[in-house]
Amino acid sequence: MLRITRAHPRPVLSLLAAAFAEATALLLCLLAALPLAGCITASGQASYGVQSEHTGYVPARIAIFPCRRWPARASYQDLPLSNVQDTAVTELCQEFDTFVVDGFSAQPFMKGYSPKYVEKALGQAESAAFTADLDRTWRREAGDCRDCRTPPAYYKAQVAARPAWRRRLDDVSNHVHGADAVLLPFVTYTTERHYDDRGVAVTERAAGVALLLIDTDTGDLIWAGGREAAVPSKRFVAGDVTNSPPPPLWSAVADRLLVEDLWREFPGRQTN
Repeated sequence: MLRITRAHPRPVLSLLAAAFAEATALLLCLLAALPLAGCITASGQASYGVQSEHTGYVPARIAIFPCRRWPARASYQDLPLSNVQDTAVTELCQEFDTFVVDGFSAQPFMKGYSPKYVEKALGQAESAAFTADLDRTWRREAGDCRDCRTPPAYYKAQVAARPAWRRRLDDVSNHVHGADAVLLPFVTYTTERHYDDRGVAVTERAAGVALLLIDTDTGDLIWAGGREAAVPSKRFVAGDVTNSPPPPLWSAVADRLLVEDLWREFPGRQTN
């Protein structure tokens, strides 16, 4: 073997090239398999707006569900820890529900069934079970993607292909006049903090919302919207900044969250 190498250097180079090509092909195969495990940077950075694979698609019938908090144990990397009781979520959700339903008004290419209609079509018990079951069907599992930074990234990498979730979507389509999409509003987090800003006592409330449009047939994410907002309340007391001002109303936070920009790129939405 050593003698052949000296006499014929070119075949060795060819063998090295072949080995490199084989190793490269193997690496590409491994990389191609990574999306199945949900641990790729591309999934972690999935963006808001219409998803590229659904550009130009407008669902004919959308079942709108009531707002709720982001599912427990469905954590993604940039999700802040909530430190405010569920009353904050309740207040924000009431305004979010109104915002979503009103968003379908005077929109000829956006056809939606209201949360009340969906509840009637599914039955009160089944409708409540659908939203409650998100805590189970969306929960993070061992080995799930650690790159997921946003709600759309988490959904696409972790939830979309789960059989239990797909069965839930089938139930909605079968009971709500063949709805080909569901629209799910979430309050992702709520926080309140107190701090000193150069001698000014500040009480700040903040929250995030997400709105996901999901295909009932495939489980694919069609479109996603999301926003975060913070509202401070300030007070200056000479020599004493420990006396925090009262917190701003959650309605003030909602005013900053629930704006037209949240609907950006929604399929079929007219803005003029």
